[in-house]
Amino acid sequence: MPPAAAQSRFDRWMNTLFRIRKGEFFRTFLMFLYAFNAVAAFIIGRITKDSLFLAVPGGIDWLWATYGIVAIGVTSVTAIYYKHVGRSKLNRVITIWLTIITVCLVFFRYLLTQDWIWVVFTLYVFIEIMGILLVIQFWTFANELFTSREAKRLFGVIGGGTVLANLYSFPVKYLVNNNLVRIENLMLLIAFSVIVCIVIVNVLSSRYRVAAQQQQKRDIEKKTRPERSAGSSHLQVYHVLARYLLLIIAVTYLVVTAVDYQWKVMAKLSYGTKEDIANYFFNVYAYGGVLACFIQFFLTSRILDKFGILPALMMLPIAMFGGSVASLTMVGILGVTLTKGAEVVTRYTVHETTVNLLYQPLPPDMRRKTKAAADGMIRPIAAGIAGFLFYLLGRVWHITDGENVKLLAIPTAVLVVVWVALLVMARRKYVEALVIGGERRSRLLDDDEDDVNVFIDHRVLRKAIDSGEEIQILNALEVMPTSNMHDWADAIEKLCKHKSHKVRIESIRYLVKSGNRKFSRLITQMIEDENEEVVAEAIRGVCSLERERAVGNIAVHLSSDNPQIKAATIMGLIQYGGLDGILNSTAKLKQMLDNRQPKERENGARVLGYIKIKSFYQALFRLINDRDLRVRNAAIFAAGEMQAEELIPNLIYKLRDLDSRTEAVEALSSFGRSIVPKLDRVLQLLRCDENISQGIPPILGNVGGREAVVVLQNLLPSLDSRFRTAVVKSLQKITIREPDTPVDYFRVQEALKAELEEHYQFLEYKRVAQSHDGNELMISALDERLEDSMSRIFTLLTMVYPRRQIEIVQYNLKSDNPALRANSIEIIDNILDTEMKRYFIPLLDTISLEEKVAMGLEFFKLVQPSYEEFVVRLLERSNGWLLIATLYTIGLTQDDYYTGHLLHFLDHIDPVVRETAVQTLSKMMNRRELDAVLRRFPDETDNAVLEYRNYALMTQVV
Repeated sequence: MPPAAAQSRFDRWMNTLFRIRKGEFFRTFLMFLYAFNAVAAFIIGRITKDSLFLAVPGGIDWLWATYGIVAIGVTSVTAIYYKHVGRSKLNRVITIWLTIITVCLVFFRYLLTQDWIWVVFTLYVFIEIMGILLVIQFWTFANELFTSREAKRLFGVIGGGTVLANLYSFPVKYLVNNNLVRIENLMLLIAFSVIVCIVIVNVLSSRYRVAAQQQQKRDIEKKTRPERSAGSSHLQVYHVLARYLLLIIAVTYLVVTAVDYQWKVMAKLSYGTKEDIANYFFNVYAYGGVLACFIQFFLTSRILDKFGILPALMMLPIAMFGGSVASLTMVGILGVTLTKGAEVVTRYTVHETTVNLLYQPLPPDMRRKTKAAADGMIRPIAAGIAGFLFYLLGRVWHITDGENVKLLAIPTAVLVVVWVALLVMARRKYVEALVIGGERRSRLLDDDEDDVNVFIDHRVLRKAIDSGEEIQILNALEVMPTSNMHDWADAIEKLCKHKSHKVRIESIRYLVKSGNRKFSRLITQMIEDENEEVVAEAIRGVCSLERERAVGNIAVHLSSDNPQIKAATIMGLIQYGGLDGILNSTAKLKQMLDNRQPKERENGARVLGYIKIKSFYQALFRLINDRDLRVRNAAIFAAGEMQAEELIPNLIYKLRDLDSRTEAVEALSSFGRSIVPKLDRVLQLLRCDENISQGIPPILGNVGGREAVVVLQNLLPSLDSRFRTAVVKSLQKITIREPDTPVDYFRVQEALKAELEEHYQFLEYKRVAQSHDGNELMISALDERLEDSMSRIFTLLTMVYPRRQIEIVQYNLKSDNPALRANSIEIIDNILDTEMKRYFIPLLDTISLEEKVAMGLEFFKLVQPSYEEFVVRLLERSNGWLLIATLYTIGLTQDDYYTGHLLHFLDHIDPVVRETAVQTLSKMMNRRELDAVLRRFPDETDNAVLEYRNYALMTQVV
């Protein structure tokens, strides 16, 4: 087998068995070895120091004190360690400390030859400090090396090294029981494991530059740390999550220390010699480790993927609660052995992996601080507090006396309840922190800022007005408070003479808004302005302020040669001039509407829109269908302003005109919610006319309301992807603007599932397209279709899940930053329900097209067509650019197999499709055959298509 094929097969096996993807094996394997050696050193060290300590005469009576001494020692050492972590590169710090540990281990082996009791006590404390440092360093390094998504998938496998380390007990037990190795000599074995850890850290750091990245992240954080108060709420979430993590660690170690104390007391009471005690400890760790290995390698990642973080976190407390109950009811050492076994099986498998995932959303610097505080301070302090409690309980309950030790299970069970409550609250903050960590557009997406009124200082406005700059002045006029008109009168009068006609127009509008007639004379003077737009605005302004009094002065402009000025005069007189104004202007308005000049008709139509007299609607019937586009659009605008119901059918038919669809949508939207039943009937009658139906969802989205939502929900199952896009966008628009309007959750979920199924189906189509050469354009069109599909999926998700979080995820998934993408997928994993995330997350993960298709086949009944069947399905079921690309690709291959299918597109509604069909057929037929085919479709109306048909016939070979 070629090396490449063997490597590919190996990658598939790794992915199938352990979910290790291509390119991840080396990193994962070395971290697995790191975890194995670090925990193996800790376990063998614990067995060694416990066996030696409990064998010392009277040692059991001082067991409670060791917890306090360890707490002081660990807190002091980790405080020193933390200072080094903050100042130096991570790999360098780990190397220095592990080297010190190695030297100390060798030195302790020498001291044990002296048979001094204080050495055993000191060793007990040292091993605990060593173990905690090894764990802190390992998980800190792992969190720097992997993203949140990689961590969730690979920490289960990597953590398997910590579990497999329990099996190290089997060979060590054999060596000790057969007197091949003395217990004291295990110190050298521990030192060897620590040296392996040093080598692995430096190899990985060199290859993946973890230390440099870690230092760079810290430097960037210092430079870009937000100082404004807006970020305080974000920091608060991080701090709350960090506090929950510290509380969880504290309660966890109170519980496990209580179990550990029970276990050791019962071991001392049940076994006499250090060899028997060591043998018992070996058995618990070894056989518990076998079960733990199975859980870690084959269940941990799957539990996290299927059930999420919270159920995985609950496994250890539930196991400990069950073990505590068992220890209360079972006689002798059996009950506490079951409790300790439950800890060995679940603590370093699912629980340890999952708890370390909770650190991922924290900023790198805070993550390291929290991890160091949790394992280096909270953990030993909790153990120390537990030791003090054991001393008190020894005085009250005499817990070191056989049966009484099992009474510790009562407070243990109570603490488990507190533990569970903390886990629930921490998981909520974990999701919030993920969202904040992934947010890059908080100002654009923050709903709380939408209604904020920004106060603009008067001095800023005055400076902008005095600057003379057009843009600054226009911005100032937009935000200037109209309530204080007297403050700005002088400034506005100066602006009426500004060189920019836009500034003069906005100044007139600003003065008119005041309603104060004292500005009439100033505005009247501006009727003599050189710019026609300024004159028209001044005429409207004078009419608005003076009303009937303006008729005499304004009526003279009815004879103006400028259509815009004439239109402004007619509008002002009809709208504000009373009966005299109407009598003076209606004859001129009729002349404008019947004028042969398009500009006159356009302005006449706009006048009808401004005056909004419904009885004038008859004139618009003709103008809506005018041959000039600007006249048509002006008439459509006027119909929307007039809101005469007689014009609704005409406006609906204008949805077919692509050049006027936007104006028709706006005009129909202005009728409000009364238009919804009419549009619903149109959809039922004209569903086959895709141009009309395509324009209806935006109208429903504009008007909103419960009825519009119901109509849009009924349209979700449409087969036309472009139509569905319009539907879901309109639905989203309503849900954002009217959050209290109910949306049918189950209908949206059904639509989501259908979209996901179609997305997987098009991934299969893309796979088929890639299997043939020359399909680049078709593949590009399929990619666009998949992007549209993904956009619809995200839009639907915003209707049933937290919108802000979904929008942040959608934005950040486009990032080139793997950590940001991983963070976004983790948010999805925590807010979607189990079924939906099972379908959706594979589409977001960085897996191959073939893997995505394989998962789609597992989820849905996808069609797996041959290449010919695939092309025919695209011809039958696609539209727009994908259909055009398919037709073009067929022309490249010139395959006669599709000729019969191509004929259907010669009378397609889209002229570009018709033209492409002609082009494709011209490559597959001679002139006689092509002429015969085109004669069957003589009703072509598009000039561009007609020209191309003639060109194709002229250049075709006979």
